[in-house]
Amino acid sequence: MFDQRLEFSKLGRARFLSHLDTMRVFQRALTRARIPAAYSQGFNPHMRLSVAFPLPLGAESVCEIIDLKLEHPAGGLVNKLNAALPEGFEILRTLPLFNLDKITHIRYALAFDREFENIFDGRALVIQKKTKRGVVDLDIAPHIRNAITEGAGKHPPSADGALFAKEGKAYCVRIDLSVKPPQVSPAHVLAALKAFCPDIEMIYARRLEMIVDSCWLT
Repeated sequence: MFDQRLEFSKLGRARFLSHLDTMRVFQRALTRARIPAAYSQGFNPHMRLSVAFPLPLGAESVCEIIDLKLEHPAGGLVNKLNAALPEGFEILRTLPLFNLDKITHIRYALAFDREFENIFDGRALVIQKKTKRGVVDLDIAPHIRNAITEGAGKHPPSADGALFAKEGKAYCVRIDLSVKPPQVSPAHVLAALKAFCPDIEMIYARRLEMIVDSCWLT
């Protein structure tokens, strides 16, 4: 058996595919590309692969991680998979194998439809979060780092121009969100902003970097 880790992007209309649908996309691509994927044992064998840190539905990403288990090393893996993947997906590079628990935060670019007060100044940002034990109050401020507001129009280029249908105007923030419990998502950031600006809506989200122990994954 051979372990292979890859980084891939998920852009444009592909952002509307769920985590399970993304897994199916890769299963079909591996089969189409004739990559020697390993399968589990038992009555219902399935391809052995996993995608780390499920991407929120509707968000784009240029830093997704997929782990593959292969029967043996496959030459030209990246090119073969890219030829078999549908529009919106692209393998960017191979990655070294390391414990994914070392990833502490994910950097996002978030865009909103109106100007907002910079609330990322150390104040408490209490939201209501659903858990297995019900709804609890959670201060997400300790789980946010390096929030930088960028003003109007300074959004990353999107693979889908419809994201900025309102005259291309967007108010943006780059922000590092914790992946450790309690995990913080872009939806939680929006909930915190709505406490100060009830009518604000998020119109764009893109993952930019996985952060390992305060360092970018490079």
